[in-house]
Amino acid sequence: MPDLFEQALARLRADDLAGAGDALEKVVAADPSHAAAHYQLGNVRRDLGEHPAAERHFSRAVELAPGHAEAHNNLGVLQEVSGRHEQAVASYRRAVQARPTLTQAYLNLGRLLMVLGRRDEAAQCYRDGVASSDKPSIFAHLLAALDGRATAAAPADYVRATFDGFARDFDERLIGVFDYHVPEAVGRSIRRVRAFAPRSAEVLDLGCGTGLSGAVLADVAKRMVGVDVSGAMLQEARARGCYQELAEAEILGWMRAAAAEQFDVIVAADVLVYFGDLVPVFAQAARLLRPGGLLAFSIEVCRDADFRLQDSGRYAQSAAYVERLAKEHGFSVALRADQPIRKPIVGLLYVLRRRASVWKLPLLLLQAIGGRRRRA
Repeated sequence: MPDLFEQALARLRADDLAGAGDALEKVVAADPSHAAAHYQLGNVRRDLGEHPAAERHFSRAVELAPGHAEAHNNLGVLQEVSGRHEQAVASYRRAVQARPTLTQAYLNLGRLLMVLGRRDEAAQCYRDGVASSDKPSIFAHLLAALDGRATAAAPADYVRATFDGFARDFDERLIGVFDYHVPEAVGRSIRRVRAFAPRSAEVLDLGCGTGLSGAVLADVAKRMVGVDVSGAMLQEARARGCYQELAEAEILGWMRAAAAEQFDVIVAADVLVYFGDLVPVFAQAARLLRPGGLLAFSIEVCRDADFRLQDSGRYAQSAAYVERLAKEHGFSVALRADQPIRKPIVGLLYVLRRRASVWKLPLLLLQAIGGRRRRA
């Protein structure tokens, strides 16, 4: 039986979910008390979208091994998705009690408590995360959000943990639960501003996640590059087959290292919510775009500051701030529209057009003048 369990794990590592599931079913049939097999079978059934079966196996795993923190956490996710919030809170609490270093369980617990309006309990969860988790910077960021303190950007560990934990069921949760349709809106807006011939544009998808924006723009892209800090999300994006290149990297670091003027479109759908100060993003986008290229993005909105870190741990920017930075970095506003971000948040969608570089304008003017003189 150990050999069969190891074979199942090898199939999991190879992303052979069906084969792993068959092997694990044999393991638990032969040994119903095999807690690790029940846990892994729960993961397989969850990833295949078979949530009731997944929940049964996670429940059996924690019955057999009450200290199995990951099984408690994953059981909580399924309970939360199905609307059983108090059960989910209890499962997340058992997870952090079983393993006080488990970052994802603190994140899940704190976010759910915030959804339930239990702010003080969420703050205590984040303080516990700072004290005990293996990624204290994540919870320092969330505490700063609750305290109303200004920071320039979310730490990479926070963004990575947020999306690594949601990768497998990200699309289902975001679209089904939060009615998220920003990528489609971005795609429509880009087409309104500029008509691209099929397979003609070089596209950079910042924070590409599972590839929702890539799928929307695949018909216009001759080359599509996706960048994301979450390796788990990139696995899902790779499966879509619409990217020629995928990079696991922090966005600004990747942009600074990339060659200039190589893209016709840069997309950041629901990504700038992890940046407060947008100056570095705009500066690099202007450098990477060709003249006439488009920068399309969504923001959540504040009105009393350039940017603000919200209770959610996400940033909002003001329209005045965005449009001032656009002008300073050589962009014109081609489109601005109200845009539902996710229930119940309505933000703004922008498409900016990069103007010709300042250093090129005198040459263009001289050429035009010279042409007129020759015709005269």
